[in-house]
Amino acid sequence: MATKSKPASSLSSPNSTSRKTSWPFFTVLLTVLSPVLVATLVYQLDSFEPAHFPIHELTQPPLKALKKNDHMLQGSELVGFKQLIGPEDIAYDSNSGVIYTSCADGWVKRVTINDSVADTIVENWVNTGGRPLGLALGHDNEVIVADAYKISGEGEVELLADEAEGVKFNLTDAVDIAEDGTIYFTDASYKYSLHEFLWDILEGKPYGRAMSYDPVTKETKVLAHDLYFANGIAVSPDQQYVVSKNSGVFIVDLEGKPTEHYCDLGLALISSGIKIGNHIYCGSLLYPYIVRLDVTEHPARATV
Repeated sequence: MATKSKPASSLSSPNSTSRKTSWPFFTVLLTVLSPVLVATLVYQLDSFEPAHFPIHELTQPPLKALKKNDHMLQGSELVGFKQLIGPEDIAYDSNSGVIYTSCADGWVKRVTINDSVADTIVENWVNTGGRPLGLALGHDNEVIVADAYKISGEGEVELLADEAEGVKFNLTDAVDIAEDGTIYFTDASYKYSLHEFLWDILEGKPYGRAMSYDPVTKETKVLAHDLYFANGIAVSPDQQYVVSKNSGVFIVDLEGKPTEHYCDLGLALISSGIKIGNHIYCGSLLYPYIVRLDVTEHPARATV
């Protein structure tokens, strides 16, 4: 069998031409990008002021519950597998039996749950155009979203607020609603956005705030300044105070005591949890599904 090959000179010529024409392109690219990269680095380092490492926190005893299930993935079911991308928070409408969840693709999705996970129905409801995080059901069939959007039952989006005391929200994160209709929410960091949250953690400074919004007067008030990544908020059962969570599934009684702890080494970045009937549903920033566990079949056991 005969083969035909090109002379060495004809093979090297195109490559040498390619190299000659490509160098100017990379030179121009580096000339343009280098100042931008240097300026970005200098700006970031100039504004980055890390706090001292809190050594005393290492000596604090871990939170413990009376009962524990540390293998909750054994027996868990995956709700909306590959249909729910990063379902960060969960709100449940007991009248319709529908779960609302906030996803990384910008969608607030409705999940109709059934006894069998295979019969779960997932539908795109409203896209906020950003990254919805915390959710809460309002008193008029609306869903309040932590990026300060109000979504009505018909799927309309209305901006409620985007700043307080002249400072823009940068990472609105959690939301809860009092019986009188007041909306309580957090801005985890007014300095860093969601895509920069790691800088906030590394810097270790209190850039978070807890706020309230009055739907009647349209007024936003700052209730607390200087919070460390305020990514959780809840109104007390007696409506007398608000608890804000400064950054970590525990079942806690009305006196604030942890009674049950569900966890697993295979779980990471669990961001929310809700108990519906006999099941615990857990949202996450990482997984493309909601984790569901039947606590009657897989209960927490008394710790020694």
